[in-house]
Amino acid sequence: MKIVLFLIDACRYDYISKEVTPFLWDCSNTGMYYKHVVPSAGFCERTEIFTGKKPNESGFFTAIGFDPQKSTYKNKKGIKIFGFIEDILLGKWNKNDNLKIAYYYRKIINKFFKNYLQEEKLKTYNIPFSFLKYFNLTEDEFEFNDLSKQESNSILKIVEKKFEKTFFNSFTSLGGSSSSSDLDRLNQVVCAFKKDSYLFTPIYLGKIDALGHVYGPNSSVLNSELRKLDQNLKKCVSQLKEIDKSTNFIFLGDHGMTKVKKHIDIQLTINGLANKIKLKKGKDYIYFLDSTLLRIWFLSDSARKQFLPLLEGNYVLKGAGKTLTKEISKKYSIPYNDKRYGDFTWWANEGVLIFPDFFHNKEPYKGMHGYSPEMTSTHGTCIVVGDNIQTSFKDKINLYEIYDIINKIIKTK
Repeated sequence: MKIVLFLIDACRYDYISKEVTPFLWDCSNTGMYYKHVVPSAGFCERTEIFTGKKPNESGFFTAIGFDPQKSTYKNKKGIKIFGFIEDILLGKWNKNDNLKIAYYYRKIINKFFKNYLQEEKLKTYNIPFSFLKYFNLTEDEFEFNDLSKQESNSILKIVEKKFEKTFFNSFTSLGGSSSSSDLDRLNQVVCAFKKDSYLFTPIYLGKIDALGHVYGPNSSVLNSELRKLDQNLKKCVSQLKEIDKSTNFIFLGDHGMTKVKKHIDIQLTINGLANKIKLKKGKDYIYFLDSTLLRIWFLSDSARKQFLPLLEGNYVLKGAGKTLTKEISKKYSIPYNDKRYGDFTWWANEGVLIFPDFFHNKEPYKGMHGYSPEMTSTHGTCIVVGDNIQTSFKDKINLYEIYDIINKIIKTK
């Protein structure tokens, strides 16, 4: 049976209401409603959805990992030059004037060497130029629609084995590029359905996530956009049902959004500790700053022995988050002792934001995800509707279990 998956990025479980999202509210009362969708730790939700695997099973935890062998920047001479100059401009880690100079230097490089930098799937973001040679994409290393790279049990391979088609053009990935709006993607699918038949159609809708980051999860701006999205979804579903009334629809919020209460410049802490024991960034250690995760790699045994005890005992890190131990990793199904994700990994407490990080350096976000899935603010939601879908309610489901729901509908004759 045909299925359309509306992946509504960061649609938190409590965004569904009679007042703000009446269409989705009605759907929740006439179809299968999973109020709380619990994501796994990390930032690789697409893998969970399309393979049904947790991070420690798939090996995917964060979007960018340590992988110098596969990094497309390792032999890119221009990047080495950019990094050498950037490191000189930064000078000592705690001089604000140096940081400002380095910031404008990077803006100039990004402007005048835009085409040169955009050749790579892994964008430079705000990753130090001298660090780029160590990193590569994880779950998005290959194009989403490259079926030869998909696992045999993935939803996409299952569709292929049935000699059916998936419509990919309204989906996205970190390695891809798309300037389309959410409404454009919805209209694109309607046009595609008028011309051809597709068994599975995933649609990525990202504006709720974007506004939740900037304005916070309970803002009036976000509520206004939720109303618009609800109306657009209602129209899209109506149009698709006119083409094929047997189509099933899944509305999936893959995770929630947490209000940011505190932000910390964690670079100051780690570089300050390294400076005390005379370790050099880029020579003795490197790091990656996600919004809620700090990952550090030691480039020598000596650096590890000196640096690790300082990191594990630091009061700033201990007060604002926790170090990923074997026990914590097992509890949250996080890959343990995987070099891609750090020799030392620190996870922020709920509401704590690393700022600046390697993606954001202008203004700290007011909303963020990527915290412990035990926190309800991280929970998404799921609604399934269709002519043969029975009304049911379940309070909680794991994100990786959405795979089974999709798979079951696709295999139904």
